[in-house]
Amino acid sequence: MSDFNNLETLYAHLEEAVLTYDHYFEITDLFKKFRDARHEENNVEEAEKAQWEIHYLSFNLEEGEIGPEWQQTDKNGQVFVYPHLGIFDDKIYEYLIMRLDATNHPKLKARYAHILWSSPKKHRKYAETTVDSYLELIPIYEQRCENDKDFCREIAEVVMNAYAIACKINYEVDKVKSELQRLIQKFSSDAAFSAWTLITYMLKPKKGFTKKDFDGLQNICWQIAESFSDDGHTAINFLKLGEKVDQRLEKQSHDWIFRIAQHYETQMKQREKSPMVALHFCTDAIKYYRRVGDEEKIRELEKRYSEFKDSMEFHTTNIDIDITEIVRWTRDFARDFVKNASSDEIIGCLITDKIFLPTVQEAENSVKEQIKKSPLLHLLPKVISDQSRNTAQHFETDDEKKYHSLLESYQLQLEMGNTYLINSVLTEAISERKLSIDILLDFLNKNCWYGKIPNWLNLIAPALNEYFRQVDFYLADPIHNFPNFVLSLDSLTLKIEGLFRHLCQLSGVTTSRHKQDNSGRNIAQEKDIDALLREDLIQKLFDEDDLLFFKFLLVEKCGYNLRHKIAHTLLPFQTYNWHYMNLMILALLRLGKYDFVQENEEQDDSVSKT
Repeated sequence: MSDFNNLETLYAHLEEAVLTYDHYFEITDLFKKFRDARHEENNVEEAEKAQWEIHYLSFNLEEGEIGPEWQQTDKNGQVFVYPHLGIFDDKIYEYLIMRLDATNHPKLKARYAHILWSSPKKHRKYAETTVDSYLELIPIYEQRCENDKDFCREIAEVVMNAYAIACKINYEVDKVKSELQRLIQKFSSDAAFSAWTLITYMLKPKKGFTKKDFDGLQNICWQIAESFSDDGHTAINFLKLGEKVDQRLEKQSHDWIFRIAQHYETQMKQREKSPMVALHFCTDAIKYYRRVGDEEKIRELEKRYSEFKDSMEFHTTNIDIDITEIVRWTRDFARDFVKNASSDEIIGCLITDKIFLPTVQEAENSVKEQIKKSPLLHLLPKVISDQSRNTAQHFETDDEKKYHSLLESYQLQLEMGNTYLINSVLTEAISERKLSIDILLDFLNKNCWYGKIPNWLNLIAPALNEYFRQVDFYLADPIHNFPNFVLSLDSLTLKIEGLFRHLCQLSGVTTSRHKQDNSGRNIAQEKDIDALLREDLIQKLFDEDDLLFFKFLLVEKCGYNLRHKIAHTLLPFQTYNWHYMNLMILALLRLGKYDFVQENEEQDDSVSKT
């Protein structure tokens, strides 16, 4: 750090060398080292200014907006973002304005002005400076692209930022649009993915592009797709993009769908030795040949689909894990807890305590650790097959793969510890007569929303009664008596869907969807629990940890998916076990704490019966 004895020398360095840093974090690292060195010297003023620069350089600038670089939850579950304009005061803004005036480099000038335009100090002059600086930066980046194609991606980000802000103030819009179209043409030959980014941006709603602006882009998409004939995945993406451009132009310039079908069929043939993968491409090929009405090809591929499905072999890898200590700890904990707690305290703890289930944060932290150890496993797309080896779900996008990893982590944590704790507490409580059908129904009647509605207690009581009867049967002779949870699990799983629907109605969520029958007449159908659990309002009403538990247990194909499996008789008898049954009991209890019942609900219910 001897080269940067003060901020002036660091700023002078950036004016000359800012483009040598490929990423902004490399520049913030300079300021972090400078800040820490000034702190050691007790130079508070320069350390503070260096920290401000770190703020400025850490924002994400995307499509004219600014956003935080990090967004996560703290230990209390509160959302924390950094950076954000809420940490800025007048002194920080004054320094930012001074830096904007002092720098001559368009990369720094564009960033400073962009932040000011998006801040409470918003002024048209900052927007114009942002647009001008971005336009000045484009040819500079183009020169760098000759040796480093990564800068093509930087150019795409620059021109999208410039266009978004130019449109907001109606300043240099045609000039920026012309640059964007020129760059698409340039990138089509040597930076296809940057061309993809810009065309995709143009297709987004409300971007101000006219039908005329898209003329010629469909041919670019076709040409790029054909140039990637050996890369089916990339070719298909550009063909799908070209189809969207044609839709905007209201024309049919190329056989997009037929060509996509051919690429999927080619990928299927290339992977015939891997039936599971080939099956995936075969399904997609059938889908697209169906769109062009090629019945002969559809019949041919449906035959291949059956052959792939019949030849699939599933293998398992067994890892021996010693859970002796976990089982001992849960058993000891359950005994101490049940001994010292009342019946109401036991049920209340099962309803609310975070110890019984993995949390979203715990699962996410586990995924992060796994990614560090085996990053490739989390980058590959995943395909989920059902019991009949049909493809049931895909996890291909970054968000989908992240969610798949989250569900896998959740299941591992649940089965490696939480399940034993739930089973131990419930079994011990029933054994010690601190939990029974009468005790539970009395608690639900007094404390849970569905307990206030006699109809629901009548509907779930038989399943609960059968559950306690089976547990008592087991406790009478644990070595020889094996409980049968078929009736109680089947009944409770399906009743919980009704409870969710009723809860949605109480909280103002629409539970039906409208459609047309085969004759075009309007009809309405009730949404299933999968749709209800994904309603936006429900996402806000439920605790995120409970919501993940409900989804994993009931509807996620990568989870236990009990509602679907039980409703369609896909659950083998041997899997009607303690594990699923006690999780369903826990789900019933946790659902009961969301009290959205109106004061007159009980009265309305009694009136409806008369």
